[in-house]
Amino acid sequence: MKTCLRLPKRILQGFVHVATDPGILNRIAPVSYIFALVGIAGWGVFRAIPYLYSDYDPWVTTAVQCLGCFLATELFINWLFLTFVDSTYDPAIYGAPPVLFDRGMPIYDGRENCSVNFSRQRKDVMSLQENECKPEYGTNARANTLEGIDKSVMPYFTWSQCITCNRPNPPRAHHCILCKKCILKRDHHCYVAATCVGYRNLRYFSTFLFYAVLATFFASVHAIPYGFSIVVPKVQYYDLFYPVTIVRGLLGFVHYRDAFLIILGWMLLVYLIFSTFSLFQAYKWITTGNTSFEIVNKIDIYDSRDLSGKVRAVYGRYWLLNFLFPAHFLFEPQDDPIRWQTFKRRGLDGGYFLS
Repeated sequence: MKTCLRLPKRILQGFVHVATDPGILNRIAPVSYIFALVGIAGWGVFRAIPYLYSDYDPWVTTAVQCLGCFLATELFINWLFLTFVDSTYDPAIYGAPPVLFDRGMPIYDGRENCSVNFSRQRKDVMSLQENECKPEYGTNARANTLEGIDKSVMPYFTWSQCITCNRPNPPRAHHCILCKKCILKRDHHCYVAATCVGYRNLRYFSTFLFYAVLATFFASVHAIPYGFSIVVPKVQYYDLFYPVTIVRGLLGFVHYRDAFLIILGWMLLVYLIFSTFSLFQAYKWITTGNTSFEIVNKIDIYDSRDLSGKVRAVYGRYWLLNFLFPAHFLFEPQDDPIRWQTFKRRGLDGGYFLS
């Protein structure tokens, strides 16, 4: 009896440990997502849809199956591109930082892993919340120099030294401890794809979420009646709760197939809620031009372009094509991931850069 009581407790502790450990979550989440995608799409297309549409004409069943396959394919493709399209800052691609001077002495000369470092670190949040903007930060700043600037709190839009990478990183780039890289326009780390969302793959993250909402809603519409017809009559009502399902399935009280479908149902519900919330967040980032870091920390900057310009900054030209197939290599994002000339602080005419 004590052994039976310890098992649920250990399982619950295991789930809490996985959910709170970033390293483990970063390895487990992509595998869990692929398991859910293959399980829900495979069972739904080849078992649930034929069962639910058995009274309809065969072409109706085929059409619904094709729609399910299309949504699953778009999800998988955008997940692949989200995972493997890299937003890492690479000086060979995006250019080295300018030569900067401190009292006439160079503190960085454009070389990677240079032995001389910046004299101060960039304080991303404090620089805009507590420091008054100085004239040198605007359009009249002396080119490529730090002379005359209070470096104790450097402005948000400046190059800063990444201690881990041992080289400067450009404005709006931040280091990720999981990716072990400096990510351009880093927004957040996506555990489902085990990568950071940034300058180059925000388009795939938002498109992925768009199809995730459609696919999970489509799957839920079919999963609910199928579950009530096939699964619910065979199990007890408390078997429908996720932890109970696992324990009773392992002990043999619930058939493995029914336990498998209940687990998929809970995963479907979680992805539906999470993807819907994340979709609204992603399009808030796109339409404002800000990252979640800047929104959460209330860094008062804005993109001076209109809505179409902000959309092209993420998706490139002909942005609607991104919702049919990945168009990144045809239409690059129309943005400068190093200088960010169109960003300003509210109430100021000039930008932030030492241009």
